[in-house]
Amino acid sequence: MATITDNPLQLIPDPEKEYGSWILGEELPQGRPLEVNDPYEERPLGQILVGGTEVGDCAVETAERAFPIWSSLSYLERGRCLARFAQLIEHYQDTLSQLIVSEQGKPVTEALVVELFAAADFWRHLARHTEKILSAEKTVFQNPLLAGRKGEIRFEPAGPTLIITPWNYPLLIPAIEVAQALAVGNTVVLKPSLVTPFTALAIQRLAEEAGVPPGVVNTALVTDEAAVALVQHSGIARISFTGGEYSGHKIMKAAADVFKSATLEMRGKDAAIVAADCDLERTAVGVAWWGLSNAGQVRIGIERVYVVRAIAEEFLVRLVAVCKSLRMGNPHQPQIDIGPMTLKQQRDIVHEHVVDAVARGAEIMCGAALPEGSGTFYPPTLLANADHDMHVMKDVTFGPVIPVMIVDSLEEAVELANDSRYGLAASVWTEDASKAEWAARRLRVGMVGINDHASGYVEPSACFGGEGFSGVGRSHGRHGLASLTRIKHVSYEYKAPFAAWWFPYTHELKNFLSTALTAIHQRGFVRKLTKLRRLVTMRHFRRSARFGVLIRRWRSLF
Repeated sequence: MATITDNPLQLIPDPEKEYGSWILGEELPQGRPLEVNDPYEERPLGQILVGGTEVGDCAVETAERAFPIWSSLSYLERGRCLARFAQLIEHYQDTLSQLIVSEQGKPVTEALVVELFAAADFWRHLARHTEKILSAEKTVFQNPLLAGRKGEIRFEPAGPTLIITPWNYPLLIPAIEVAQALAVGNTVVLKPSLVTPFTALAIQRLAEEAGVPPGVVNTALVTDEAAVALVQHSGIARISFTGGEYSGHKIMKAAADVFKSATLEMRGKDAAIVAADCDLERTAVGVAWWGLSNAGQVRIGIERVYVVRAIAEEFLVRLVAVCKSLRMGNPHQPQIDIGPMTLKQQRDIVHEHVVDAVARGAEIMCGAALPEGSGTFYPPTLLANADHDMHVMKDVTFGPVIPVMIVDSLEEAVELANDSRYGLAASVWTEDASKAEWAARRLRVGMVGINDHASGYVEPSACFGGEGFSGVGRSHGRHGLASLTRIKHVSYEYKAPFAAWWFPYTHELKNFLSTALTAIHQRGFVRKLTKLRRLVTMRHFRRSARFGVLIRRWRSLF
């Protein structure tokens, strides 16, 4: 087998070239040209060709043809490809980091730890553990009249999976979703954001370099309209969407029209609850990281903070110090903490939220000014005296802004945290385990962090998903893998007697069933024994019952 370094992949785009969709192991040069820009230098990275429904249909048909081959491979055979993909991420870490930073704008350190490290961990984990995670579950029939019958729940590959991903984590999100689909035996049609297409094409190249056969993964650079049409394609068996709620609504509606289920991971308005007994220094740094990393463009980032009045002043002092210490600039430099935002229009939304908050009484503790010069930068911004009349506390900001609201109690904080249409993640910052557990039970979200926020997202064994307008279904972990399969129950008994209730129906059968119902479900001990004694003398019972099994499982009768 050739080594990784024999024929190094060229993953950085050439600004002078046009790049099309990648289907069946080769480029499809079809579609209208679209320029992709670097948000820091504001220069073209390259051009892509954006196709329509015909490109999407070609990708689905290719995935359909590849499905019987890929799904027939063993977990071990598929696992070898997944494990090699993780090795390739490590090998190309410098190139991939450079690509992510150039295309999306996050600091190079974040590209390394959040995108590359976490993605490689998922591929390696799935290579090792998918077979065990999806092993058949034995079922034991609880109805005494069916005693002796056996069964199992099986998780079988479903078919081609449509994966639609956003621009804020251009490698991590598609890499995780593609890895899950491949691990269970599905083939893939990946529709990435057209803002960050080159990282998706790099994933495509790495997958094939790892040994995934051509046609198993297909990257379709198509319009959003074509993506919605793909949802209804008869060849698509499963749908995984990560993006905004407007697009998610269109995807869900299209899927419902053809009776397909879709896993939707959308935006959140995550709350952090800061209790009076928290570790102030650790909490300030943790809240700042979860609120400002990736320039705040994080679906599971902290977008609002509720701090108990007793420590509010000291907490704000520490949080201001952290925010002011952050360095904003060239994201390719390792010492930079905050890079540019990816899109100017998103920066405009962020600034509108800040202006609205200030007009309604919020106090600017730091930041809030649009910087001059090139690059779509927005400074780390901290707002005090926030409340729920402000857009910054109700609507998704998706930028480097942390609004803080002072509350009188933990109970009030939880009530306010739940006062949202979103329910993705939340965190509780306290040294008291009982307080943390009390709050975690009452928060209406899909993920709760205690003295951390949402690190479970990058844990392969944890599940991820939200409530309300934050999403439908779960991804990651056992629940996420199961959602990509056809879940099938198989029951069997090769020496089974006749079922007591089979034809013909008679008066004697009715009496038997009535006696059995009372004998099994009667709570009175003496009457139950009387009915059981009568039951075992009846012809239908002798005709259908498995005495040996019932004796071994006598507790099921009581």
